Amino acid sequence: MRLFYGLALVFLLNIQAQIPFAYVMQTPLTLNTSLAGSKNKCRFATSYNNTTSKAYNENNIYASFDKSIKGTGLGYGVFYRFGSVAADSIPQLWKNSLPNYFTSKLLNLNFVHELGLAFSAKYNIKGKNDPTKVIYTLSPSLGFTYSIGSSLRHEHFVPKNYLQVHFDYLHPEGINMLDSNAAQIVSQESKSSLYKTRFGLGINSNKLLVLFNITYGIDIVNNILNQQIHSFGRKENTELHIKNRFYALSEDIHFACSVNINKAGTVAFTPMFGLGFNQYLNIDNFSKLEKDSVYSQNIYGKKLNDISYKHISGTFRMYKFLIGATYTSSFNKIYYGALLGLQTNKHKIVYCTRFGERLFNELSYALVF
Repeated sequence: MRLFYGLALVFLLNIQAQIPFAYVMQTPLTLNTSLAGSKNKCRFATSYNNTTSKAYNENNIYASFDKSIKGTGLGYGVFYRFGSVAADSIPQLWKNSLPNYFTSKLLNLNFVHELGLAFSAKYNIKGKNDPTKVIYTLSPSLGFTYSIGSSLRHEHFVPKNYLQVHFDYLHPEGINMLDSNAAQIVSQESKSSLYKTRFGLGINSNKLLVLFNITYGIDIVNNILNQQIHSFGRKENTELHIKNRFYALSEDIHFACSVNINKAGTVAFTPMFGLGFNQYLNIDNFSKLEKDSVYSQNIYGKKLNDISYKHISGTFRMYKFLIGATYTSSFNKIYYGALLGLQTNKHKIVYCTRFGERLFNELSYALVF
């Protein structure tokens, strides 16, 4: 029964990753709502990435539009994000808890649709000696997002000694261990609706950009978990329906600066760092789980209050060309690669890639008009 509740817990806590992209500057409204209208013009941005291997395929799509309202210092924007995952790998915590079993069949499909709005204001702080010179700009902001997600998982656990033949007084002729042991079939389907309210603050000078964001999320989940146990030729079915509501807070902060390498400013280096945290607020709803249960400590990471997001990137701009590397870790997913790009006053296109066991490609484009 611990497995039964544990699987439900893993899938119920469905707070989405902050930014599932490697080059986060090309997804401005998921990065921070204070970036709405930051170009003082209209901006369209889109990004797509794909992570694939023999046993894993993930896709993320982002598109946004934001605009500043002339003469008011206000900006607004709207964005849409889609994500999907198809995998046949088994989480490490399942392997640790089921050492005598292996999986012969697995189906794991997940998708999410997210729609968001962002509103920001711009306040220029000017110098005392030169009142016409803007020292830095403060940008408080507010955002709202709504997302719907679904996951489907079908797992067939088979005992490792299934080829052996078992004899007892009920089966003097012998019975295959596949039937005599507890072979388990677990299927789980969950649908969730996630509401998020985001409060952002941006501080922008000529060289330094600081972005702070705090998000309050409400995740409403409908979950159906079905378990079949095959034992000594008999089938035993158990079905669990769970409808619950979860609350979470997440905070993230980013720092970016631009360093000119030559006096003309045609060659520059821009490093960026980001860090995010996540806290589940009402996890005690699952008091049925033992406190030392492996499931209660492995929802996303090792703790319920944990560092959930990390980003580091460095980009060299040489005239109109971009070259660098970027890394993003968001909950239990990692996106990174080398990048090449082209940037003009109106257009910016960036391509990220990496090779290895999992091939990663990301292409993004932004237009300012």
